[in-house]
Amino acid sequence: MKQYDELELFEDGCEGWTEESTHKRMKQNAVVAVATMALCFREALADTDLEWAREVINKILDLPFNSYECSTPEAKLTFHPKIFASKALASEIKFDTADDNSKIQILCIIASPVNEISISALNECLSLYEVDRKLSYSAIFIAISMSHNHLKYRNCNSDDTAKINVELQSIESILAEYYESDKQFIELPKCGSPWVELEQEKYRPSLNYSLNKSFDAIKWERSDEQWDTTF
Repeated sequence: MKQYDELELFEDGCEGWTEESTHKRMKQNAVVAVATMALCFREALADTDLEWAREVINKILDLPFNSYECSTPEAKLTFHPKIFASKALASEIKFDTADDNSKIQILCIIASPVNEISISALNECLSLYEVDRKLSYSAIFIAISMSHNHLKYRNCNSDDTAKINVELQSIESILAEYYESDKQFIELPKCGSPWVELEQEKYRPSLNYSLNKSFDAIKWERSDEQWDTTF
């Protein structure tokens, strides 16, 4: 499989649905799957094989998302390379062979625009609760933070990069402070409710208004704070 680990293989986000991009994504998946298996089932493997696997995972972390992935949170990408990467990083942490960046890297995968990729990384962090509880709590914190006001989606689709960077830096500083502290738990983000109760009911035409001219009573309406409920 190593012969398919080409120099520029993981620099392409595989834009579009062309035969070439599909073939390249299949090759990416195959290579990173083998690298992940090497790190998860490492017994009797040579150090050179493990180092190759780590190099592959590091390349995957820099793999750009394509436009479909950025704009489609509900995309079904069961075999996406970053899903394999999250499993490989979790294995490195479990075996205590991870470098200083591995925990940050797996947390960053949670911020991916595709929910399936994010949930995979979140689950891997939660599975490490007995190994590193702070990592598990940090994963929950970042998952909630990225859901608030659709930050996970805006991070890849908004032109207001300055505002997004401020929000991301705030999350990063809170997590860094938590890791350096003696606190066992991290305080979850203080976010407002996405719905507010009205003092007086409103009415709107029902779904069957054209048939029976009826109205529905509205007791709640959306607030200015929103949540990515699909994630």
